[in-house]
Amino acid sequence: MAERAGSIAIIDDHDLFLQGLALIIERDFPTYCVETVTEASSILDRLAVGARFDLIICDLIMSEMNGLAFVDTIRKQGHRVPVLMLSGINSSPPIAEMQAVGANGFIHKSQGSRSLSHAVEAVRSNPFSFKDFSRTARTIGSSDVGEDCIADLPKLGDRQIEVLKLLSGGGQNSEIARALSISENTVKTHLKYIFVELGVSRRTECIQRAQQLGLI
Repeated sequence: MAERAGSIAIIDDHDLFLQGLALIIERDFPTYCVETVTEASSILDRLAVGARFDLIICDLIMSEMNGLAFVDTIRKQGHRVPVLMLSGINSSPPIAEMQAVGANGFIHKSQGSRSLSHAVEAVRSNPFSFKDFSRTARTIGSSDVGEDCIADLPKLGDRQIEVLKLLSGGGQNSEIARALSISENTVKTHLKYIFVELGVSRRTECIQRAQQLGLI
């Protein structure tokens, strides 16, 4: 077994998206332990008892404690761990506020796994600055779509496209599993990857985004 290089914590109150993020990070950074939580206070508690993280990935908008409040709290407590913030926000992200509280980067959830991994590597390698990775985010329906946007279109396998099509037809996990002769756990795993690739947190959003991108 490879020696663990460090640990990465992920905070997101949408559990399916959270688990999808973890799968992507574990795939692209296999030497890092990944810890997932749905509430920022869980990481505050872990830090209070001496836990150390090499990077924290934190959702901007959460019900219990939003990302800005979380980063502000850990910085005031003296923790210098790099923080990459992410969100599916439709309006302009509060970049200045993120910088003011001490975050190290921001990426939009619509950017897909390749951009996510690039952002993680960039923040991990240079934790002393701030970078807005959302500048290359796709703008659905925009006539001004650059090469960077096209390069990061969702990368889904044939089976994941089949899951998407059945999902769009109203299929529940059990029905999708029966139709494809796979287990419900396998369906859930496909959905986790799909949610991260499409930058969504809910099934209805997933279908809408897939239709906008011409995937179904």
